[in-house]
Amino acid sequence: MPQTDNEARILLALQAYKNDPELSLRRAAKLYQVNFTTLLRRHNGVQSRANTIPKPRKLSNLEEEIVIKYTLDLNLRGFPPRLRGVEEMTSRLVANRDMSLVGKRWARNFVNRHKELDTRFSCNMTITELNAKIQLLLMCSYELQRRLRRRLSPLPLGVQRPQRPSLRLNFNLNTLKDESEDIIVAPQSQF
Repeated sequence: MPQTDNEARILLALQAYKNDPELSLRRAAKLYQVNFTTLLRRHNGVQSRANTIPKPRKLSNLEEEIVIKYTLDLNLRGFPPRLRGVEEMTSRLVANRDMSLVGKRWARNFVNRHKELDTRFSCNMTITELNAKIQLLLMCSYELQRRLRRRLSPLPLGVQRPQRPSLRLNFNLNTLKDESEDIIVAPQSQF
């Protein structure tokens, strides 16, 4: 039987024991098909092992929430979360209490324990997709450099550049198509 089913039956047995003054713990354990010793321990206030917090735990609930929110905030700002960053932040929090630093696998286990972080640390991009994105960015960079060199290169004697009120860059990264041959140095305001 699953653990949650057993836990539910224990809670029902305790509730029946409290509501019926003639029912003994032993009889309630038999009726609800749970272990008498477990029922007795729960009656005495001992929590189930799944509900207890381990003693050598590094962070409190509040500190764990802080680490989670900080990591999600970094992810929203465009910085990819790294296990090393979680580890360093935890080490700083733990250093204030003179506890030992976190171990090798602590950050990975922390991420696995909190499902909202687990998806942020997995990367679905293949090497081929990554290389394609890098090549696109390099092509854009080379094209901008070429245009800047052409724009800033000295002209032969006697040739003057046409005077224009402003320079504008209408550069589309997806198509690498430039609508005008000029490069913007500062954005032009609407006013």
